[in-house]
Parts: sequence; structure tokens; C-alpha cells
Amino acid sequence: MTLCNGNFVGYKNLFAHLRHVQINPSLSFGRKGGESIEKVIGQPEKQEYLTLRKGYFTMKCKGGQGLHYNFNKPKDHLKQWLAAVQTKIGNHGESLIVNRNFTIAVTRYEYVNLYHTMTDWFNAFLVLLVFKKNPNTASVLFVDGHPAGDLDSVWGTLFGNVSRAGHMTDAVMFDDLIWSINGYNSLLNQHSLPHVPYLEEFREFFLSRYNIPDDKKLDCQNLSILFIWRRDYVSHPRNPAGKIKRKIRNHMELQRAVQQVFPYHSVQGLQIDKLSMKEQLNLIAKTDILIGMHGAGLSFTLFLPQHASLIELFPRYLATKNNHFQAMAKWRNLHYLRWQNRDRQNEFPDFYTYIPIDIVVDKVNETVNRKCKEWMKS
Repeated sequence: MTLCNGNFVGYKNLFAHLRHVQINPSLSFGRKGGESIEKVIGQPEKQEYLTLRKGYFTMKCKGGQGLHYNFNKPKDHLKQWLAAVQTKIGNHGESLIVNRNFTIAVTRYEYVNLYHTMTDWFNAFLVLLVFKKNPNTASVLFVDGHPAGDLDSVWGTLFGNVSRAGHMTDAVMFDDLIWSINGYNSLLNQHSLPHVPYLEEFREFFLSRYNIPDDKKLDCQNLSILFIWRRDYVSHPRNPAGKIKRKIRNHMELQRAVQQVFPYHSVQGLQIDKLSMKEQLNLIAKTDILIGMHGAGLSFTLFLPQHASLIELFPRYLATKNNHFQAMAKWRNLHYLRWQNRDRQNEFPDFYTYIPIDIVVDKVNETVNRKCKEWMKS
């Protein structure tokens, strides 16, 4: 729907393209964002979302028409953004600073979680496709007040420039501004979909931005098997103790057992988020079989080679209806297996789960037999 003489175009009630819109930072309230986590330990999450007053966005509408549009998804912050738009008949006459870059405005939720951040990255990538924009000349504007997080630097690699609305001091006229899709409304978060378009293009985009070669071929004489471990760590202000769930109690035992059964293949296990993103992607792009507990790290399923497989493990206390990564594997046509613990005795304090060795060895063996049977035929 096109409104305000083309200065506002809404798309499927999910996102919008605004032209010649002014942002007035004096009409936003909340944390500036970007602080070190040590300085904001215990900070309530609600303080990390900006409150926007009427006039935060100002745009020209001839004839005095108001801006009437419906973002119809529940809990969509774009409803609040729309309520903060002030329309004017004449020129704004206030902003001396003009930003001519194609800019994607994003409010991030669960900003240090790889899965939820992946939904934002995918949304922004789709925007580039729709508007045929070069990522090098596209900017991202964080309209939130989150402190610094480990995934922040990735935005700067994927896109040309990244800034925070909370750091703006003067009114700025944006020639070309996108209100991006809410991450919870991303196609990646709709796990019942039979298909999600552009996933292979997204993978190619992501790897290319990090200069990661995409040349891994299935070689059943030298497979790469990767376990990713979950460990306690402090990632955001609401978890100062750094305790997380879904950890494997006997991780080294599992790794050794798989290596013994497959002595001629590469078997690794690590806490992948301890690596730089470039190192993580380089490892994932060469992995044939990825194994791990249900958790955000399995979002790397999107960047596995097209012949790869995923083995997902669940503790007793988590419902397997959490099918985020099964959906990703399905969409990419990857081989997928899962296992859930049913034995109370395998669950230990601090959210550790003992995984029976024979279970994992059998799952890996089943995967290798299936993939290599296909490989032998080719």
C-alpha cells in the first residue's frame, strides 16, 4: 500500500519503505545502547527498548492526509513506530543533516542469541534482494538500547555501516529508510512452512562476506564430524551467573567414542562461540555431520554444505516440538536425526544431561551409512 504520495509504502503488513523521513532523537527515551555488559549487569530488559514519542518520525504528506496502515502481527513494534509518525503538509524545515544511504532500521530481540539474530540478518538480507541493493552501500540502524554483544560485529561485516539510534544527537533526514520485519515474524521463525525461499542465496551471501570458500565436497574417506558444546557464560545483563540449560555431561566420552569408531575421519568438539565468527563459519562450511544439544548454535545448520547432516539431541525436560533446527534442515534438504533422553537418571544438576554413548554412535553410523551409500552410487 502506497501512502503520503509515495513517501510510505507498506509491504504485506510486515515492513515498510519510507522516503524523506526525519528522525528526531529528542523524542526517544531509553538506554543509548552499546555499553559494556559489566556496566549494566542486572539492567531490566524493558530499559533496552526505546520509547518513541509522536514526532520521532516526521514525513511529508500532501493534502494533510494522515498515515493509516496496519501492521497486523501481535506484539509488532512497528505499530509503535507508526504511532510515532508525525505527518506534515509542507517541508520539515528542521533537519540540517541528510543521510542518503539506504538504511534498514531494526529493533533486535534476544540480541545475543544466534538464532534470533539470524532471523534479523535474514530479514535484512531479504530487504537487500527486494530493493536490489549492494550490502556495501546499505546501512543498518539499531532502534534499541541493548548493550554491546558478541554478535554486534557481524552486522558490520554483513552491511556497509551500522549505527545506534540512541547515539544520535541531532535530527537527521533519511532519504531511504526501511522499517525491517520484526524478527519474531521472520520466515525463519515459522517452522511449519514447507519451504523458505533464498536460503542458499543467504548462505552464499553470508560466507562471501567473510571470504569463506564454498568448495566442500562429500568425501566418505575423510568425513568431518563436529560436536558443538554448550557451556555456562555471561551473555546479557539478566544472567549474571551465566547459567544455561541443555549441557552434555559426558562430552569428551562421546567425542572419543565416535573417533574410535571412525578413526579415519576428523572428529572435533568445541564451544563454537569461543571462536571468531570467521573461524566459526570456516569450520561449519567444512562440516559433514553436525551434532549438538538443541540450542542457538545449531542455527549454523543454515551454513552447512548442501550434502551435510544434523543430529540434534534433547534433554528430558525440553519438548521436541521445539523444531527450529529440524525445520532448517528440512528447508535445505539436509539429512536430520534427533534423540531425546527419556531416563530421569540421565539428568544431573545444573542442567547437565548424560548422553548414552551407543545412542550417538548409532546415530552417526546411520548417518554415515546413508550419506556414503549415496556417495558410492554417484
